Amino acid sequence: MSKIDYTLKVAGVSFYQDAILKLYKSNKEFNPQKLKLVREPTNPFDKNAIQVVYGDEKLGYIPKLYSKTFADKMDNGRVLELEFIAWNVPSSEYVRNVGITIRVKEI
Repeated sequence: MSKIDYTLKVAGVSFYQDAILKLYKSNKEFNPQKLKLVREPTNPFDKNAIQVVYGDEKLGYIPKLYSKTFADKMDNGRVLELEFIAWNVPSSEYVRNVGITIRVKEI
């Protein structure tokens, strides 16, 4: 089985804008090392759900397209490294959500 290495946008960010905006606005205090992946097997929408968390704050989820692959790796003891790539800042007044791009790599 090959190791994974994906760059992707965090899903569900519209539900967690309070936490995301707080981090985005305090960029000097933002420590990317505090980002982590947390399995959520009891999620009613996706038994393979994986949260993207900063400290105690949920920021969103790994997109469902990738969740089964990542969940299988995590459930089998594989280590997935999470790297912050960028803030996705709206370029239009009609789009208000700030998003996050991350890289997930198996080590």
